[in-house]
Amino acid sequence: MPKINLKIYLIISVILSFLIIFFLTLVFINYKRQVGITPTTAPIPTLELYPTAYISPDIVHPTDFTGVLEEELPPEIKNASDQIQELSNQVPIAHPSFAIDFSWEEYKFIVTLNEPKDQAMVDFENWISQNYPDIPTEEFIIE
Repeated sequence: MPKINLKIYLIISVILSFLIIFFLTLVFINYKRQVGITPTTAPIPTLELYPTAYISPDIVHPTDFTGVLEEELPPEIKNASDQIQELSNQVPIAHPSFAIDFSWEEYKFIVTLNEPKDQAMVDFENWISQNYPDIPTEEFIIE
């Protein structure tokens, strides 16, 4: 029995030594290949920001007429537009008789009247005529 064990150990050690030598030669050959390769750099393309020959654009003279005539808005439309803008910046407004909010879907003001609705409607009409007299009544939806 001791002779068989010695032969097995001898065979295994020879096989392992050949494998180690084989892998070391592969690593050495691969290392030589990598060392032998010199990296080459390609020239980097550059963008010339300041051209040598400056090309000037044609000079365009302004014209007197562009095809659109400027029209001045009538004062009542301008005042109504300014008041709508001012009121839309202040909503929601809560008054004891009514509440005002703005609906972006309908682009109108929503007025919710409290009870009694007749008195609330009178209060709303008085308030709107005192504060925003130029806003037309079709800009309000009364609920």
